[in-house]
Amino acid sequence: YATEAQAKYISGYWQEMEDALYSETGYNDNGKHYSEYMDLVSFARQYIIEEWSGDWDAGITSNYFYKDINGKLHAGPVWDFDSAMANKEASHSIYDPFEWNARSRTLWYNSLMGSDTVKQVPNIYALCFRHADFIKEVEKQWSTSFIGAYYDLMNTDFDKYVMNVKDSAVMNCIRWNYYDTTDVNNILSKYVEETEYIREFLILREGFLDENLKFTNEPITIDTVPSQKYTGKAIEPDLTVRCVDLVLAEGEDYTVSYENNVEKGDATVTVIGIGEFEGRTAQTTFKIISINDPLNWTGGAGEERAKENLKALGAKFVDSVELICYYISKPFYQLADK
Repeated sequence: YATEAQAKYISGYWQEMEDALYSETGYNDNGKHYSEYMDLVSFARQYIIEEWSGDWDAGITSNYFYKDINGKLHAGPVWDFDSAMANKEASHSIYDPFEWNARSRTLWYNSLMGSDTVKQVPNIYALCFRHADFIKEVEKQWSTSFIGAYYDLMNTDFDKYVMNVKDSAVMNCIRWNYYDTTDVNNILSKYVEETEYIREFLILREGFLDENLKFTNEPITIDTVPSQKYTGKAIEPDLTVRCVDLVLAEGEDYTVSYENNVEKGDATVTVIGIGEFEGRTAQTTFKIISINDPLNWTGGAGEERAKENLKALGAKFVDSVELICYYISKPFYQLADK
């Protein structure tokens, strides 16, 4: 039985780890990186199993973690895969082998009380995927640990498992009346058909993840560039370019070019990745403005607001004019009625 002090300790430890995961840099307010709290290898491996199997519970419920004294938080052991591998008998599963699951799932309210109301809050794996080092660890574990085990499973062990549980599966189908029949041969035929369906799902799933669980697939992005004051010369503002949360260096990771960056209006910035980021591009725009333009006194931020206010004012003006015209014309309509 955990003491109150132990419960407070582990909940505080988890909260500090989450605070670091939520931050753009991966560091919490204590200056500690999330990797100082968690064992990346075990989290990456558990994520892969959850994602490959299409486990609906991934990061929501039935996920276990442990922490040894003076050790980091480890993921595992894995458990509870009734809503996985496209299981048609489960109340919920993913059936499309080409869609993300654990990487993009959000949490539930009261999941243990039977409510499926979704919270717009990412699960632990989705949080981890906000950070480049975790994505790289997943890719590493996929190639060094998972693929070998996967081929052993699919080439040899899968058929052994099918045979080992065959009799139990038949009795289970009869007990719960899955097929409205007690005919053993009929049930065996369906059993073979459904295990092949599972095999095909897992094979397609592996192909999808093998192609997409790569750091090279992560796009590079440019942080929002604020409006710039017109000078009559080419304007090249400082840029912050990222790949996930990794801040890239100009000349080492990317080159940059500009278009229409002299005169007032919209300038275009194009970033082209080089080195490790070769083949990836990003583009954005920023405004070049005259500081004397009243709409740009707030650096351009007030322009859209001003437009909306003008629209609202115009609508009120039209309403007022219509109302005045109505009362001016009303007496004449009344005379005409008489």
